[in-house]
Amino acid sequence: MDAQRRYQSSGPILPDLPRTPQSLNLPTPTSSQLMPIDARFPPPMLPPINAQSLPTIPVFPLRTGNQPQMFDDSINQSLYKVKQLESRLQMTEISNRALLEEVIRLQTELFNAIRQSQSILQEERLSRQHIENNIRIQNDVILQLTARIKRNEDVFNDEHQSSLSANASVRGLEQQIAAIQKEYVLRRDTQSTSVDGIRKQLGETNMQREQLEKTQFNIVEELRSIRNRLEAESSNFNSLTNEVRQKTRKLEDDQRLT
Repeated sequence: MDAQRRYQSSGPILPDLPRTPQSLNLPTPTSSQLMPIDARFPPPMLPPINAQSLPTIPVFPLRTGNQPQMFDDSINQSLYKVKQLESRLQMTEISNRALLEEVIRLQTELFNAIRQSQSILQEERLSRQHIENNIRIQNDVILQLTARIKRNEDVFNDEHQSSLSANASVRGLEQQIAAIQKEYVLRRDTQSTSVDGIRKQLGETNMQREQLEKTQFNIVEELRSIRNRLEAESSNFNSLTNEVRQKTRKLEDDQRLT
C-alpha cells in the first residue's frame, strides 16, 4: 500500500508475495542448509520434488518506467534464493532416495544372510545328529567286540587249564610206567625161576605199555590239536584286537575332525 501511494503515477506494480508458508508434510532443513532471506518476502514451503510436482513460478511482467532499483534487486535476490532452495531440496530428496534404496538393499542382504545362516545351522545340526548316531553305533560295536574278546579269553583260560591237567595226567602216567618198569625189574631180579610168569607179566606190561603209549600218543595228539586251537584262537584274538584298535583310532580321528 505504501508503494502504491508513493508510485501512483508510475503504472501497476508487482503483486505482493505470500507472507506465510504453506503447510505441507516436508522434512525441515537443518540450520546449516538455511540461507538468510529477506523478512519481507518469506519463501513458500515446496511439495515433494519430481518432474510433475514442480510448481510453476509465476513470471510477472516487468513494470516499465522508473522503478526503485533496490526493490527490483530484493525481488531478484528472493527469486534466486527460492530457486537455490528448490535445487537443495531436490538434491536432499535424491540423497534420501539413494539412502532409502541402500537401506532396502542392506535389509535384503541381511535377510538373505539370516536365511543362509539358518540353513547352515540346520545342516550342522543334521550332521551333528548323524555323527552322534555313528558314534552310538560304533560304541555298540565296541561293546559287542569287548564281550566277544572276554568270551574268547574265558575259553582260552579253560583250554589252558585243561592242557595243564592233561600234562599233569601225562606226567602221572609216565611216573606210573617208570614205577611199573622198576617193579618188573625188581621182580625179574628176585624171581629168576619164574621166567614164564615174568614173560607173561612182561607181555602184559608191554601190552599195558602199548596201551599207555597209545594213550600217550592220543594225549599228545589232543595236546597238539589243543595247541593248534590255542594258536588259532590267539591269532583270532590278535586280529580282533587290531580291528578294535583300528576302529577306535578311526573313531578318535572322526571325533577330532568334528
